[in-house]
Amino acid sequence: MARDERVLRHYALNDEAGRLWATARGELTRRRTWDIFARFLPERGRVADIGGGPGTHASHLVGLGYEVVLVDPVPRHIDQAAADAGFACRLGDARDLPLPDASFDAALLMGPLYHLADAADRQLALREAFRVL
Repeated sequence: MARDERVLRHYALNDEAGRLWATARGELTRRRTWDIFARFLPERGRVADIGGGPGTHASHLVGLGYEVVLVDPVPRHIDQAAADAGFACRLGDARDLPLPDASFDAALLMGPLYHLADAADRQLALREAFRVL
């Protein structure tokens, strides 16, 4: 599956790690997201962080005791996330995940649902997330 060049261009120009850590808006986003995780994720297990960017949420979940595999199409994000080393990182596309069937207890699919502009691509990403659960 071809990577979406718009996503690669966006993240070549924007620092996602900085956005989530260095701004008040990023802090609000991060804290709100983690509150949602606390309410809806299972108490433990394997989490697929699909489109997980630089690993901000994956790192948090590892700290809570989850086993996390992050998948992202942006090489820069994979490099940033891999520097954490607390979880596995894979270069990949939400529409064609490099993950086995029925191997996760939860799947995060935030970025792909707003970056994939075409409804058919979002449906593929949702099917792939369901497949790995």
